Amino acid sequence: MSNIPEKPANIRATPQQWQAIMERNKNILVSASAGSGKTMVLVQRIMERIKNGDSVDELLVVTFTEAAAKEMKERLRKKLEEEITKTTEPELKQHYINQVYLMGKANISTIHAFCLKVIQRFFYLTNLDPVFSLMSDEIESILLKEKVWRDLQEELFESDPEFINLCRYYSSDRTDDGITELVYQLYDFSRANPDPKKWIHDLPLIYQTGSTWADSPLVAEYIHPILMAKLEQVTTDYDDLLKQVETSGLPEKFSELLLNDAKVVTGVRDLVNALDYDAAYMAANSIKFDRWATLKKDEKEMKPLADSLKKRRDSLKETMNEIIKVYFWESPAFQLAQLHQIAPTIEELAKVVEMFYDALQTEKLRLNKVDFSDLEHMSLQILNTLDENNTPIAANYFREQFVEVLVDEYQDVNRVQETILQAVTRHEKGQENMFMVGDVKQSIYSFRLADPTLFLGKYNDYAKDEGGTRILLAENFRSRSQVLDFTNVIFKQLMNTTLGQMEYDQAAELVHGNKSYSNLQDKHTEILVIENEQEDEPGEANEDQALEEELFDSSAEAEITLIANKMRELIEQQFIVMDPDTGEERPVQYKDMVILAPTKSHNTLISEVLSMFDIPAVVQKTDQYFKRTEITIVLSLLKVIDNPLQDIPLVAVLRSGMVGLTEIELGHIRHCHKKVSYYQAIEQFAKSTEYSDVSYLTLEQEQRLRHKVQHFLSQLQEWRSVANKIPLHQLIWQIYQDTYYLEYVHGQTSGQQRALNLHALYERAKNYETSSFSGLHQFIRFIESMQKQEKDLAEPTSITDDQDAIRVMTIHASKGLEFPVVFMMNAGKRFNLQNVQQSSILSATLGIGTKHIDLERRVSSPTLAHIAVQQERLTKELSEEMRKLYVALTRARDKLYIIGSVKNAASLEKHWAMIQDSTQWTLPDIYRLENKGYLHWIGMALARAKNPNPVNPNQAAIFGKAFEYDLSYYSYQDVLDYLRKWQGTVPTFDSTKKIILPHQLEIKYEQQPINKMLSELTKTYPHLTATQTSSYQSVTEIKRLFEDTDVIDLPQLELDTTATRTGLYQINTLAKPAFMSGEKRASAAEKGTALHLLMQQIDLEEPITLTSVSKTLNQLVTAGVIEKHIAKVLNISSIIQFFATDFGQLLLKNAQNVRREQAFSFILPAKNVFKDVTGEDDLLVHGIIDGYLVIHDEIIVYDFKTDYLRDTPADIKRISDKYKGQLNLYAEALANSLQKPIAHKYLCLLTIGKNVEI
Repeated sequence: MSNIPEKPANIRATPQQWQAIMERNKNILVSASAGSGKTMVLVQRIMERIKNGDSVDELLVVTFTEAAAKEMKERLRKKLEEEITKTTEPELKQHYINQVYLMGKANISTIHAFCLKVIQRFFYLTNLDPVFSLMSDEIESILLKEKVWRDLQEELFESDPEFINLCRYYSSDRTDDGITELVYQLYDFSRANPDPKKWIHDLPLIYQTGSTWADSPLVAEYIHPILMAKLEQVTTDYDDLLKQVETSGLPEKFSELLLNDAKVVTGVRDLVNALDYDAAYMAANSIKFDRWATLKKDEKEMKPLADSLKKRRDSLKETMNEIIKVYFWESPAFQLAQLHQIAPTIEELAKVVEMFYDALQTEKLRLNKVDFSDLEHMSLQILNTLDENNTPIAANYFREQFVEVLVDEYQDVNRVQETILQAVTRHEKGQENMFMVGDVKQSIYSFRLADPTLFLGKYNDYAKDEGGTRILLAENFRSRSQVLDFTNVIFKQLMNTTLGQMEYDQAAELVHGNKSYSNLQDKHTEILVIENEQEDEPGEANEDQALEEELFDSSAEAEITLIANKMRELIEQQFIVMDPDTGEERPVQYKDMVILAPTKSHNTLISEVLSMFDIPAVVQKTDQYFKRTEITIVLSLLKVIDNPLQDIPLVAVLRSGMVGLTEIELGHIRHCHKKVSYYQAIEQFAKSTEYSDVSYLTLEQEQRLRHKVQHFLSQLQEWRSVANKIPLHQLIWQIYQDTYYLEYVHGQTSGQQRALNLHALYERAKNYETSSFSGLHQFIRFIESMQKQEKDLAEPTSITDDQDAIRVMTIHASKGLEFPVVFMMNAGKRFNLQNVQQSSILSATLGIGTKHIDLERRVSSPTLAHIAVQQERLTKELSEEMRKLYVALTRARDKLYIIGSVKNAASLEKHWAMIQDSTQWTLPDIYRLENKGYLHWIGMALARAKNPNPVNPNQAAIFGKAFEYDLSYYSYQDVLDYLRKWQGTVPTFDSTKKIILPHQLEIKYEQQPINKMLSELTKTYPHLTATQTSSYQSVTEIKRLFEDTDVIDLPQLELDTTATRTGLYQINTLAKPAFMSGEKRASAAEKGTALHLLMQQIDLEEPITLTSVSKTLNQLVTAGVIEKHIAKVLNISSIIQFFATDFGQLLLKNAQNVRREQAFSFILPAKNVFKDVTGEDDLLVHGIIDGYLVIHDEIIVYDFKTDYLRDTPADIKRISDKYKGQLNLYAEALANSLQKPIAHKYLCLLTIGKNVEI
């Protein structure tokens, strides 16, 4: 740094930032960690070059997005204007003024914008017409591909017999479109390569093998290194485990067992290392692991330790068995023979893809159209074109123009873009003038074919001064130290070259740089885990669980509810954050908070839940258009118009608001006509004149149904008749008018948005027909193609971002942004690794890995090519997931929340603790490679942070700096309570006031009648509360609706006048069909009911033993009272445990005075239950009491509860609060009936073996 001038006092920069700003005449890679000020460095570097005489149009600045380019220009312009004001030197001032004028010519843009300039400047070096046009959107590109492929298919079916076999090879039992999708994928993948035709042509190379594994390039270059790395890791893990056993004090037989394990694994490893693959195959398939050693009776105190080590050993065994399954599933000779057999298929595939490539490019040229990928390849072609003197004329032009090439977000560049950028630098002349800035830890765009290895190659080379200089910006000026400490502790243990593709060492570690934060104590990271195992545990046999399942259709819904509760709490508590703009501390606002999700799939649900909490939200880029109900219904109708013999779309339309048939009516039609398609069924039903005599419907109901079906068939016939006569968009509009569907959706919740969506579909159809494509059938195929490729149409939005509202976005969308408070949800969700499971997987280096398909039996088996590509792809996918986690954690400035759902917290923590004593710096590969989601990674890392091994120097180094975090567990019931807590404070949504009249239809309405109509619709019924409940209520219904209704001792509860639930619990009229039930599995409610039945039948005058209880249970099974599959999973020991308690013994001693399963009913004033009921109405309350004991002329009432809960004070209090109202009702009923006082009231919690007095 000796040639770098001293930093002026007015420039705030660290020494490393100043070096990045001032270093000259070198290729420079700036590795800028999150929040390290890389944009400031880039802008300041440009300013310093301008200050030293360079012009802004002599620099090429490439950004990743148009928004980033615009921001860069604005910052630069602002800096120039500041310098013009401050500078007194006339020449320099004029130079700055000139730069402002030149900003319009500045080459600060995306790579595609620069490529467009290259083509426009040198279009004569291409075959392109100078008035070419850029394809408007991805839709046009997809349509063009489909047209070209359809034409090529017809040609190949006629001229190439091998093409038919190729189609069969890549078809499935469900579709013949496998070859189509694969050709599209190969074409798109090839375009990220500087020479796509060569990449396609080389696809068969990895299938051309030698006679043995040892002389096969595929094995030598790819299979052998991966296999050796895996075997070395298992060996290392065994050594690690053996050290723990030797120092644990366990008997020597445990060490001997692990030594034997390690010996057989090492034997296979040594044979592979010696390239003796046949012997390795034999040795691997003869491995038999011994059973885990057992402890003597006097060693039982060591059992927890032995069990923990056993789990680690089991994981190693599983890993070794997986290696054998993948690499040694068959002999090496057999696997080579497979590759030879597949090679002709891959050659045919490569030939077809090349033909498609040429045909598509030819069609684009004919239409004078280009896409973004074409811009890159055409500009590269231009830059590589040589003149008569063998000189790259275009490349030299730009080399002379640009004194420096600056690239932002370099980690997201692909190989084509890298080749273009290198072509315009001066490296050919021996000059280094490329400046690259980025952070490979934030490379998360593999779906755009970004190649982080380009960054990593320079990162490693430049560290040794080979080809350039590496500068590290590690100081983070964005976040509080609590956020940074948490992130460092996690990634020191997670990220290395194996997974993450780089070492998270001292050079990569985040350093706290913002010293202006105050030392507040509530800023540590919080991990909120929702436990939802209730479904698999014994549960109370009432409607509570049904209510929970209804409220939380998914764990995501529960997570969002918990997040909403936290947000409301932060607002109410005036949680302090630092203002991003002023740097001053202030209370948090909604706009300071963001919800980050791995995907956009829950965006609609997030909006709905947040609205329940009255939390404003801006949901960015909601790609849920095709999943919107109103869109799926219209698309289903279009499919039926195209071909009515499609049962699923037809039933969807009939069930929708367009036709309005109920499930019972649909079932009635099918029952009448069982052996035909559903379309034929409704045709026959419409023509029938006889009453069907089926119990589903009355004669009058059937006649009304027949009229609706006849009307629909008449409309359908009309639509089908005009479908080929009018444009598609006109057909869609006619459907809207004929069905009044626009008016219908306007009247629903979010009606304005739904109508916008329908209008957008109309416009899309209109745009579709302006291209060279038309017709209903092709439009449907186009939509289906987009859905298969997981493409979407952006949902039209009617909200703006400049409001005090929560932001909701994906982790990808959050990159480059920062927020005071970050909520990362879905942390417990497994990663989506579908791309790794495909039968054909693509690789930039290897080409295509395909499974072997037996066409006769339609059975697939792995191949060496598929294994190699799959392992490479798995590592890359998980590495990207790890980098996504890094991006998510580093978005937070003040506070970070991580939210996830798990089945069982206890087993989760046991799994985390398995690796607590590992001596390795990074967590073992076998655990990091498990597909269990972000929470799994975080939990394992925190397990060691919470209890570091004092004898392990590596852990002492990792956790040398103490940090705090909170790990909290919540049940569904806890989250449900939070929802109820806020429901009383959230304004009621009045849907009638939200209706927007469909003025788009240009229908004129008289204002006065409308006002009168709205007045009638919105008029409040004076006795509304009396309609919300029945006068006949069970105790469980009251408890289910109001949860905590202690009608005797607690205040009256407000009645929810917006509830859609009826006063009495109702079940579906039609039972779930048998085929939907799957294998018999006892539900929580079934197990709870069975336990109650068993408790009722136990003979209290006989000793309660395991034998006697089992005998009673078997009698109930034999009698058909309890089903066998339920009896198998009942926890009988909980009954033995209950009768061993003091209260259980009291019941046994007074068995003659115990009454069980006693029904009751009594009158209760309604106002004692429902707050808003003011009259003298009464309720007839009925129920069944589990049991009571009359002793000393007093009553002891008890109730068994089988809810799943933990044996903690908080859980016991929760369950007591939940049921005390119900128990008080029982007590009140008994006291009135028997005219005796209530002495005690007990909740008997069978799950944990405790009795709680209420």
